[in-house]
Amino acid sequence: MGVQMEILNDFSEIKKNGFRLHNLEGLNWGTFQGKWNFNPKEETTLLTGESGSGKSTLVDALTTILVPPYKIKFNQAADVDSKERTILSYVRGYYGQKSNAEGKGNIEALRDYNSYSVILANFYEQTLKQEVGLAVVFYFKETNSTPSKFYIVSEKFLSIDNDFIFRFNDIKILRDSLKQKSYSVFNDYSPYFNYFSKRLGNLTEQSIQLFQKTISMKKMGELSDFIRKNMLEKLDIEVSIEKLIQHYNDLNRAYEATVKARKQLEMLNPISEKGKIYLSEREEKLKFQSAIDRLEIWLAKKKDKLYEEKISNLMEQKKEKEISYDSEDKKFKECRKELENLRLEILQNGGDKLREYNTKLKHEKENFKQKEKRVNDYSSFAKNINLNIPNRIEEFNNNRKILERIAKENGELIKKTNEIRDEKVIENSKIRDERKNIEAELISLRERTSNIPLKYVELKEKIQRALNLEETDISFVGELIEVKSEEKDWEGAIERFLHSFSLTLLIKKEDYAKVVEYVNKNFLNLKLVYYYVDVKKTKYELSYIETFSVLNKIDIKADSIFSAWIKKQLYDRYNYICCDNLEDFRVNKKALTKTGQIKSDSRHEKDDRADINDRRNYIMGFSNKNKIKIWESYLQEKENLLKNLSCDLDKLDEELKKMNNIKNSIDSLERFKDFEDLDILTSKNKIEELNEIIEKLKKDNNILKDLESRAAFLAKEEVKLENKVKNLSSSIIELEKDLSYINKEYQQNKFVSEEDPHFLYLDDYDFLKKHSQFWNDFPLTLENISSFQNKYSLYLNRRILDLEEKLKLLEKNIESLMREFKREYPIESQDFDDNVEALKEYNTFLEKILKDELPKYEEKFKTELQENIFRHIIHFKTNLDIQERTIKDKIKEINDSLEGIDYSKGRYIKLIQKRTVDKDIIDFRNSLNDITTNSIDDNNLIEEKFLEIKKIIDRFKGRANETDRDKKWTAYVTDVRNWFHFSATEYWRDNNEEYEHYTDSGGKSGGQKEKLAYTILGASLAYNYGINTKNRTSFRLIIIDEAFLKSSDESARFGLELFKKLDFQFIIVTPLLKINTMEPYIRHVGFVSYNDNSHISTLTNISLSEYIEMKEKMQGRKLEWDGLTLKK
Repeated sequence: MGVQMEILNDFSEIKKNGFRLHNLEGLNWGTFQGKWNFNPKEETTLLTGESGSGKSTLVDALTTILVPPYKIKFNQAADVDSKERTILSYVRGYYGQKSNAEGKGNIEALRDYNSYSVILANFYEQTLKQEVGLAVVFYFKETNSTPSKFYIVSEKFLSIDNDFIFRFNDIKILRDSLKQKSYSVFNDYSPYFNYFSKRLGNLTEQSIQLFQKTISMKKMGELSDFIRKNMLEKLDIEVSIEKLIQHYNDLNRAYEATVKARKQLEMLNPISEKGKIYLSEREEKLKFQSAIDRLEIWLAKKKDKLYEEKISNLMEQKKEKEISYDSEDKKFKECRKELENLRLEILQNGGDKLREYNTKLKHEKENFKQKEKRVNDYSSFAKNINLNIPNRIEEFNNNRKILERIAKENGELIKKTNEIRDEKVIENSKIRDERKNIEAELISLRERTSNIPLKYVELKEKIQRALNLEETDISFVGELIEVKSEEKDWEGAIERFLHSFSLTLLIKKEDYAKVVEYVNKNFLNLKLVYYYVDVKKTKYELSYIETFSVLNKIDIKADSIFSAWIKKQLYDRYNYICCDNLEDFRVNKKALTKTGQIKSDSRHEKDDRADINDRRNYIMGFSNKNKIKIWESYLQEKENLLKNLSCDLDKLDEELKKMNNIKNSIDSLERFKDFEDLDILTSKNKIEELNEIIEKLKKDNNILKDLESRAAFLAKEEVKLENKVKNLSSSIIELEKDLSYINKEYQQNKFVSEEDPHFLYLDDYDFLKKHSQFWNDFPLTLENISSFQNKYSLYLNRRILDLEEKLKLLEKNIESLMREFKREYPIESQDFDDNVEALKEYNTFLEKILKDELPKYEEKFKTELQENIFRHIIHFKTNLDIQERTIKDKIKEINDSLEGIDYSKGRYIKLIQKRTVDKDIIDFRNSLNDITTNSIDDNNLIEEKFLEIKKIIDRFKGRANETDRDKKWTAYVTDVRNWFHFSATEYWRDNNEEYEHYTDSGGKSGGQKEKLAYTILGASLAYNYGINTKNRTSFRLIIIDEAFLKSSDESARFGLELFKKLDFQFIIVTPLLKINTMEPYIRHVGFVSYNDNSHISTLTNISLSEYIEMKEKMQGRKLEWDGLTLKK
């Protein structure tokens, strides 16, 4: 009792320095309805009550009076979103929600939009007896609006009763009355703060922020986090980031325009370069084509010279031949005259008889020669048919009889063999046609998955291309249904049953008008059935389907837009029962057998025009792989048949060849009609007889012998001379013919060579000469010039073909590049064609980009980078650097204050700051330094700088799929408080030696952590309030919501003792749990309670002495608070 009274005496006797809260008063604030008043009377005071009673509502009232509205954080001590409480909720008095008829929550409030609210705080400086009153008035200009407000500063105490209760509930009247009392009235916080801060000990914005932070301070976790969150201000960097992003967007647009122009150049350059090659090659091709046109004229001019040389040469030869002819003709005539004289002399000496026998001998020799040839021919033909050569007439006649028989047999055999061969040829032709059809079918099947016949598929593709339909918009039914794999034994019957339906073409209802017009206009060359389908209708009501129904043996392609319609059609038209036996077939009205017999009531049908198991005729199914295999097997069968037929035909041709040889031999032998034509023995005997007679005549006459010897010599000479004369005459005639022919050709050549008299194509001639390299290998002559022309023409044509091939490839390549460009830039190229004739348009666009657009975009990009974004980046970094220096200064200020506080006896605490080793922050700062340290005047660095900036800004904006991560990263790296890691060192005061070092309070007990936290907080507040400067009028108020709630009694006492020594007015907001520990330090108690029925909070003020007195009277009994008194 004695100790406590001493404390009370201390409270009463000591006048307090600095501005302290005298009272906090309000009207209509939160769940406090009407007037309320909290009276600390400049003393350390306890504000207590149950959780949810309204303690934080009173704290938020004081926060609203002192803190900038855009920085207010309501109910900070609670672990809930501060957005649950707003000025609107406090002014209206929200207390809950009730669901309405629509199931939504309706706000329940104590007040409507016609009420107004006032909160005021009076501060008093006891030593100088100075009063300062601060107030905020809230009101509604209209229903469903946010509250409007104005601020009041008075240099005397304010009160609700005297200053803010008025009769007509007119805010204008209230404002006027306040101004009449010489109170200062403000619409905005900034001038209001500037005014009241000077009157409350020169408060700073930082001190107000620290005041607010202190309210929510709880237990210390990590030292660095505690200092960051409670001691240091967060730089409001969001606006700067938004501005950066805005300027970056302009820059990025300029960059993207630059990149786009470069990409366009990148795509256009190959078009231009290949275009140059194309035009050059096309010009070269034109030269070669022109050269071909001029080749004949060029060579004709050369032929003129060759003709002239040839004519001159022939004329010289003719002249020489004519001289020789005259000489030889003279000799010939002299020799003939002498020979004629000798022959006359021979006749006179018996030569006429010899002459007669020589003539007979000559005749017989010729006869023998002809017979010998006929015998050889007869022998050759007879050998082919194994016939002997006849030496007598009887043998010859026998051979003729044999020939008749062989001719008849051979003729019959030829006829029969030809008939067989004709049959084989017809069969071969038929199978070849079949093979051709099979190959065409296979080619078509391999190019698609459908089993539908080729002619139907081709028609579908024509319609699809002509009407620009998607592949899925048009289908045959057969492409969308198939027999289930487990029902393959029914496949043939179902294929035949649904054949016509499978060939039904399906189209979308939307395409009907186009399709019907196409079908009507075009000759289809086949029967077509088609339906339009409303594909939006995906469900049809179907009754029960029998287990053995055709429908249960069929799969329908699930992903087709026509599936539902097909199922409905199958149900309506083809819901037949598959019967394994005839008994079931006879019983059911609509039935089908495996052999393909169909029953519909009394009508029956079976179509066996084709084998039911011939899978080549199957047209249903999602895939045609099996059909391809069947057709490939069928193709192989045909190949084998053709191979066998080819062998058969070869054998038949060989046999026919032999038979025809026999026939030819027979025909040739039958031409020998008389044996005398073959009788060479008789001729041979006659020749021998005549030779003997001639020899006898010569021996009997020596004069005749000499004359004949001389005549024989002259006869030979005559022949020689005659031949010479004839040859010379022939040569002259030939030369004359040659001259005539050459002259004629020469004249004809002149028509060609003189076609170009003015040499209008000299360039072509130079071109021809340049490209005739192989002509240098041999001299041109009339004999080889045509060959040369052919070779040269082939060479030129080959070059043209090569160039055409090259041009085709270039054209294809260029047009592909053009199409790619048009796809990439459809707007810019909408007027461009995608063929080589449009090269000029692309080159013009290339020139425009190269000379105008790209330099313009690059300049704009450079300007945006240098004049806007770079400047704002520097400004952004400067703000961060200033904040970094501010934090360093702040820590120094706190350390200056800490040095004046005994942490333990004879020791003080000092905060140590070091740069963080966090990689994200280090990388971020390095990037900023790299961007801002080097100049960007160098064009080579501009883009590099941009990409560095882009890397940061992209994260500021939030990358795709990384938005949350980037948002956290941005908040983390731009919060300069995170750039530092904090620790604390305890020093001996007398020698400044280190006693202990604290790193994030690692390994410290809860009490040690709290002691450190209270010390740092106290020092920071003392510095920010200016207490260390001996400022008598400095601000002294601190509030901690839920103070010491989780602290030990020892920690709580340390904090209370420290704040007492530092001369703070401490408003302790906490439940009743810790009241015993706090008794020695508090003077007043404010009790807050809440009525669940009326939803109204109430506040009762009692002094500590009243509380102690009541407590002593009820010693040993449990004290409870009912909102008015302490009771048992």
